[in-house]
Amino acid sequence: MDRFSFRVTEENRRRLEILKAFAVLGGKDPTYRDLVNESIERFFVEAYDIYCKQMPESDYLKEIMEKVLPGKVT
Repeated sequence: MDRFSFRVTEENRRRLEILKAFAVLGGKDPTYRDLVNESIERFFVEAYDIYCKQMPESDYLKEIMEKVLPGKVT
């Protein structure tokens, strides 16, 4: 996948530090990239769920969204 840079706010940097600490306490060792990607994935699934409640079953955007995370959406 293409690589891109971004800056996070100071508050979000602190949140990443806390999330990493909780993950380490849970026996995992995620990178900051892992944490950011997981957060984006969760946000996407939440947006998909909200969108699906408002749109008809045959909606085109819903079909596109399902192709992006086929194992994650219901």
